[in-house]
Amino acid sequence: MALPGTLGALPNAGADVLVFPDGDDVANRVIAVYQDALTDWRYGPFDLAAWVRSLRSWLLSLFACFFPLAFGGKRVGRPEFLFRFEREGARVLGHYVLGRNDAGLRREISINPRHLRTRSERQVAAVLLHELLHWFEETIRGAQCCASRNGYHSAWFRRFAADFGIPCTKYGAELGIVTPSRFSTWAEEQGLRDDIPQLTAAPSPEPTVSKRVPWICACPAGALVTVQVPRGSELRARCECCGELFRRKAER
Repeated sequence: MALPGTLGALPNAGADVLVFPDGDDVANRVIAVYQDALTDWRYGPFDLAAWVRSLRSWLLSLFACFFPLAFGGKRVGRPEFLFRFEREGARVLGHYVLGRNDAGLRREISINPRHLRTRSERQVAAVLLHELLHWFEETIRGAQCCASRNGYHSAWFRRFAADFGIPCTKYGAELGIVTPSRFSTWAEEQGLRDDIPQLTAAPSPEPTVSKRVPWICACPAGALVTVQVPRGSELRARCECCGELFRRKAER
């Protein structure tokens, strides 16, 4: 029977048992809560906190549609993931880190933010599914089985990617989204955009108004005398060379 108030324990739905959360799940969940609350996490015009909320929402639905609870005799539960937006080379769409990352955390998925302005929601979601498939292979086969001569896009991985409708090469390069396919049907049901949204240009800043205005005499261009006078003030003076009163430059 579940004991109320047990530190660190989560009640397991449908059973009177306690489930103690995995330490990596706890860390990734705390980071997720922190990311969701950020108001100044941006990449150019993109609100990355809003983007990460979309990714997590898509992830929940992708799990339900593409990843069975049991596979190959192993139970596959949905863990917490660590999301990043690491700016990488133009050819890189995203990555999944096998094992632990450089901060000691597991299940890192990164989306290259430089592509947010050039790709539709469906294309970004396809990258997310691609990275989730790396996690699935690591969970089922182990990290040592994920590697191939050309990186970590094994024949096993490519067969699943093709079945989902997001095929890739042995080097991991995408081959587009197959239509119709399991993924395209899922994206349609989710209402994901297939076009690239047009970004609204930020309004141009108001021109800076100088606090001083030039006043000039009547001398020739090469000998012209210019005096900077505070805006709104008057200048009552004559040039010692031409003998003329100084005037605002725009009035000459």
